Amino acid sequence: MAETNIRRLNQLLKAYECNHTYNVLVEDLAGALASSRRNVALIIKRLVALGWIEWQPAVGRGQTSILKIRTSVDDALYQTMVKELREERFSLISKLIEQYRETAVKALTRAMGLKCV
Repeated sequence: MAETNIRRLNQLLKAYECNHTYNVLVEDLAGALASSRRNVALIIKRLVALGWIEWQPAVGRGQTSILKIRTSVDDALYQTMVKELREERFSLISKLIEQYRETAVKALTRAMGLKCV
């Protein structure tokens, strides 16, 4: 699930900048996430629960909701690495390194408390 959440955050960051507030339609998010309107609601709920985004839903159809992305992919990877290391689960860490390469290695190094040379 963590891998999917990071991927969804990354998709949002391709369309919207971190730490900026946007008025968005669910249809716009469906396009950015390449997903259905119904699935967008589930994705948003998960990302809000992680604290990676802020979301204020619109009242009524056709109205804009408010979106603010609070976390970069780097920070999301770091948070995930810390959690996985604490729980001694390493398979996800290797998948994330394979997928996000240098960014994931930096996050892992940071999570382990090491300094990059």
